[in-house]
Amino acid sequence: MKKLMLLPLLLVVVSCQSGKSNKLKVGINAEYPPYEYVVGDELVGFNIDVVTDVLSNAGIEFEFVNMGFEGLLSALQSQKVDLVVGVSPTPDRAKIVDYTERYSFPNDEGHSLIVHKEETANISIDNLQGKSVGVLLGSMQESILKDIGGIEVKLYNNYTGALLDLNTKKLDGVVASQKPAEEYLNQNPELVFMGLVKDTTGGGGYAVALNKGKDELKEKLNVEIQKLLDNGVVQKYRDKYKLDELEKKE
Repeated sequence: MKKLMLLPLLLVVVSCQSGKSNKLKVGINAEYPPYEYVVGDELVGFNIDVVTDVLSNAGIEFEFVNMGFEGLLSALQSQKVDLVVGVSPTPDRAKIVDYTERYSFPNDEGHSLIVHKEETANISIDNLQGKSVGVLLGSMQESILKDIGGIEVKLYNNYTGALLDLNTKKLDGVVASQKPAEEYLNQNPELVFMGLVKDTTGGGGYAVALNKGKDELKEKLNVEIQKLLDNGVVQKYRDKYKLDELEKKE
């Protein structure tokens, strides 16, 4: 297995039902294990499982469309997709799109700073000013680093590119949510964890994004989300992907 998790950013379509009726298109960026990622030609992950159940139980035909993270909300606004999954609610995002109720809530998961093991003496959580740090374009991590200030924030369409540059020391660090960061570190032995960056976005967790004014659809999804929360299905998926088994980080 290659050291770097190379997930091809292809248009991956997964349908919950056959037929050519009016399927909703669900935008997703499948490069964020264990939340959404690709195994073979199949989309898998916590968000995939939960949203598949929500839409299927609501009797909605749909297909996932895998695209770059930075284009997800703009694709929603331009109605190229009908829903978006994997873009956490924040106050700023809620100004331009609507969200269902959360099915996963902000918890103790932080934002991990990843660096090359040969550069640990040169960078730390308290020494980010003047450093080049890679994040996803449009991500919560982009907002966090810009709030800190003095950091050369390098924007990427996917974490594959950021990790490649970090492995070759073209970057000083990469910041990603803690659980995906653990997966990246497992695949990249040259990289190490250096600490958690404080979240300043006021957001987090996961919900389904949709355009404003889609109140009937939003309510239908909220009903199914609440059912999955009440009957323990969401927790079952959390257990499946070990979301509550975060490595203890300080």
